[in-house]
Amino acid sequence: MLIESTRRHLPSMTVPFTPQPFANRPPSSGWEPVPLPDSPQHTLWIWFRPPHLPSGAIVRLPPELATYPARTALTFRWLLNLAGIDPNTLAMWYVFGTPVQNAPGMQSALDAVVPLPPQGAQPEIAFVTHMQPAMVQPMPMPMQAAPQQMPQPAMAAPVHFSADAVPLTAETQKMLLRIESEWQSCISLERQLAGLRKKVTGLLGKLNSLDKELKPEERLHADNADIKDWQDARRWLRDVSNRAQRFVKEHDIGITSMAGRRRGFEETYRTVIEPKKPVAGMENMLREFDMYRKSLLTLMNNMNNSYQTASQEGERRAQRVLARIRAKSRGAKSTVSKKRK
Repeated sequence: MLIESTRRHLPSMTVPFTPQPFANRPPSSGWEPVPLPDSPQHTLWIWFRPPHLPSGAIVRLPPELATYPARTALTFRWLLNLAGIDPNTLAMWYVFGTPVQNAPGMQSALDAVVPLPPQGAQPEIAFVTHMQPAMVQPMPMPMQAAPQQMPQPAMAAPVHFSADAVPLTAETQKMLLRIESEWQSCISLERQLAGLRKKVTGLLGKLNSLDKELKPEERLHADNADIKDWQDARRWLRDVSNRAQRFVKEHDIGITSMAGRRRGFEETYRTVIEPKKPVAGMENMLREFDMYRKSLLTLMNNMNNSYQTASQEGERRAQRVLARIRAKSRGAKSTVSKKRK
């Protein structure tokens, strides 16, 4: 059915390979290349069931997508079928980090043409299904043609708490207060992460605007050392940008996101902790909330470190090299102007 659906939605395009049903597909060990139909030089990259999204798949768009001849036929539904995902199992999807809820009436959005990634955005589309994640996940083995996927903080397997109520004793009340304290700490960390994400996204836009060739007049007055320093600076720009983008993606669709485990913790707080209705297994519940808080803290530290590195080793390094080259260019213009006088 999925194969026929793929062909039906792209009648003029050759299916690059036989889609495998997502329910039967094991996790990828890294990014898998998928050449686009009728144009082998245009390659998509797909990561099935990555560690931070075990119930979904991520599609990475190539930089040269704008030159793909059949781009207007490339829809979200075609990408979904390419990944072997039944649209009826789709919970939501993310377009360059922006969530799209798969509510009734939104199915038509799948037939829209995939747009080009905006400047500074991660060129990825993530599909999240209702399916349960695979029990065993291999360690990620990144491929050279796509950025390395950062490992996720260690998290225990989901705990299914008993719905059986227990008496509200002094001990269970103390446990409820401890869990509530953990949740409030999580809320505070989530707010800090949201602000930090905005800072990182803004910096990524600056890094992307800096990563370009020298202007003709700059190249004319730059010596070999300047050219080499600028090439090194651009490599640093790309490296720190990819590193920062990984943590932004982890924030958007990782364990700590609504597509991950956050919704479950919020529901537990709303139905058990807030109304003070203790249930069996409160010790395990406290342990889970504590691990969630630690995962938020780890992500915030990683994102903050990547921001500092991107600012110092990326933006500032590039600005220093550019300032030196532009000073030489201005000096040369000034010398020519004086000679003419």
